Amino acid sequence: MPGELFDLPEYRRAVDRFVRDPINALANTKDPVLAQLQRVRVEVLPRTRMSLPDTEQVLDTAPFQTESTFTFDAGDALDGDFDTILAGLDEAANQLVHSVMPQIFDQISRVSDAVGNTIDAQGQGFSWDLWLQGLATVEIPFDDDGNPRLPQLILNPQTAAAIPEMTPAQHAALGELIENKREEWDARRRHRRLSRRPRGA
Repeated sequence: MPGELFDLPEYRRAVDRFVRDPINALANTKDPVLAQLQRVRVEVLPRTRMSLPDTEQVLDTAPFQTESTFTFDAGDALDGDFDTILAGLDEAANQLVHSVMPQIFDQISRVSDAVGNTIDAQGQGFSWDLWLQGLATVEIPFDDDGNPRLPQLILNPQTAAAIPEMTPAQHAALGELIENKREEWDARRRHRRLSRRPRGA
């Protein structure tokens, strides 16, 4: 059929190598959060269904669509001038970031709101006190050495530059919160070990 004559695996691999992979790599350099996300190619994108705690509700999350357009001057490319190709790849990477990241943060917000892991700042800007309030609402895991794996704090550059250092009282509150979370984590681990133990053991 027309349109499928040149739909060959080696052509798709070439597109991946010379177009899609460079665009993804450039997008990673433009957004540090995107750079941390693992990409996995699948044949079908499933809908995600999550049972909400302490309720009978189910949060249904559908896949979202992203797109970017790669354009270049074929004549320049044939003449050995690859500036338009590089500019096209860079522009496509910008489009990808602006297409993907708002949707990712929207999904995170929807899930956080649904499970009750959000704090209403009531118009306030970011502060360490608000961060501590938010931290108190989430489960914090610990590694084998007892070190907490705190959630990543993501802020725009302007907000991050204006954040003051933590006060001694805020440092003390963080230390107390981490100790409480460590006790909760240890209690859950003990419960899981007891739950897995065979009866009569």
